[in-house]
Amino acid sequence: RKTGVVSAAYTPVISVYGNRRGIANGDRCMEFAGMENQYYVLLCDGMGTGPEAVQEGDGGGEMLRKMLTCGFPAEHALKSLNSICALRDRAGAVTVDLVQICLNTGKTTLYKWGGAASYLMSATGTEKLGATSPPPGLSVGGQQEIRCGITMRKGQTLLLVSDGVEEDTVLNL
Repeated sequence: RKTGVVSAAYTPVISVYGNRRGIANGDRCMEFAGMENQYYVLLCDGMGTGPEAVQEGDGGGEMLRKMLTCGFPAEHALKSLNSICALRDRAGAVTVDLVQICLNTGKTTLYKWGGAASYLMSATGTEKLGATSPPPGLSVGGQQEIRCGITMRKGQTLLLVSDGVEEDTVLNL
C-alpha cells in the first residue's frame, strides 16, 4: 500500500445502453481511472450520424481521457476541448457529460456541456440534474460547463443521456 493513497470504499458499476444498433453515431461512453482515487465516466456525443460524428465523438473523448488520466483538473481539460473546438471552427461538434467520482468518499461532480439533462435516481425519487446549454466551441471566454456536486450513496443511479429522453419515461423507470 502506497503512502497517501487511500483504498477505495466505492466501486462504480457502469452500464451502457444504445437503441441505434448498426448505425454509425457519435455516442462514445468511456470509463477510466484517474489520479489519486479519481474515477471518470465520460459520455461524449459527436453530433449527427456517420463517419464525421464518429470521428468527433472518438476524438473529443480520447483527448479528455488522456488529459484526465495524466492529472489535468476536469475544468482545465474541458476548457481545452472548448478551445480546440473553437479554433478548429467546430462549434457544436460534440457534447460532453463527465462524471468524476472520488472512490474513497463517494463525492461526485457531474460536468455537463451541451448535453441533455441527467437524472439521479434513488428509492425516494428522481432528480433532474443540469440544464440544456450550448455545446463547446462557441466561445473561448464565454459559456462554460455546468457543474453539479453529488454525494453518491448505495442504491443510487446516475443516468446520463446522449440525445435526450422524455422526462416521463425516466420518472417511470
